[in-house]
Amino acid sequence: MLTESEVLIIETLLIHSKYSFSINGLVKKLQENYNRGTYATINKRIKIMEKQEKILTKKLGKAILINLNFSNSSLLNSLNELENYKRDMIIAEYPIFKEISDQLISIFDKEYLHSFYCSYTKSNLRRNRIELTIITLKEISKTEKQELSISINSIATIKNIRIDYLILTVNKYNVLLQTEEFNHINETLYNRIVLLYSNNFWKSIVPILSELEKIDLKYDNNYQTETDLSEISEEVIIYNLNRFGYTEFGSQHKIDKKISNEYLIITILLKSNQRWLYSIKIIMDRNQYKLNLALLVFLCKKYSLLEKLIEIIKAT
Repeated sequence: MLTESEVLIIETLLIHSKYSFSINGLVKKLQENYNRGTYATINKRIKIMEKQEKILTKKLGKAILINLNFSNSSLLNSLNELENYKRDMIIAEYPIFKEISDQLISIFDKEYLHSFYCSYTKSNLRRNRIELTIITLKEISKTEKQELSISINSIATIKNIRIDYLILTVNKYNVLLQTEEFNHINETLYNRIVLLYSNNFWKSIVPILSELEKIDLKYDNNYQTETDLSEISEEVIIYNLNRFGYTEFGSQHKIDKKISNEYLIITILLKSNQRWLYSIKIIMDRNQYKLNLALLVFLCKKYSLLEKLIEIIKAT
């Protein structure tokens, strides 16, 4: 069984997988993110994890630097345990989540399923909501999607809770994860609870995390709360509009921060700037091969913006 300190260590090293922490640096980060962890507790746990080869350590002067050992199969087992631990913690605070997650697991036990997870579960439950990412081994048929929709909506109705869901193949999921842009998949990778087939999930994710030269999982580096897309700055919007082929006369970008075109479109819809609204159809046309339509529709439904997007497309 994982201890709380091991859970927090793994999660923190997972988020910052391309950075090496000293023990002092790790303790500071744990305090910042969770208000947990003392030097003595973390140092003791690090020594145990090093013996288990779940982490790699190297000396730099007097400091010992720490990284996850992605090549060790025992780390994969710990990541699977991590999902159960996080689910149990949510259930302890929100008992209704056990009933809902058990029912979701029962309907998702399909041959085409790779894995599925809830994201930002605690904050969503406070708002009487659940958000799912469903990863499939292949594209599923229209009939299968309809059956899934009926089952999910039935649970939502019985439990009187809103359930939003996104369906992606594992290949499309991995493509989104590996992009240098901030997007919904990077956003939810950290704050997730895998409810079914977590072994499948981590087997496909770990090689990506271990090989990427850089991975930024969160736009604002605040891993406790979801990014507020309405707060994305004008400079970032202008930079990304230019990147996706729409340049405003006389505008200059000052911040080189890449967000996905799906995030950009949602941000513009939330801002309601008339000039930017006009750009939506243009960037959709010019980037249709990069645009993930399923993700865009999901985000529009999540923020109640789908009708607004349809109106803009029809009007331009």
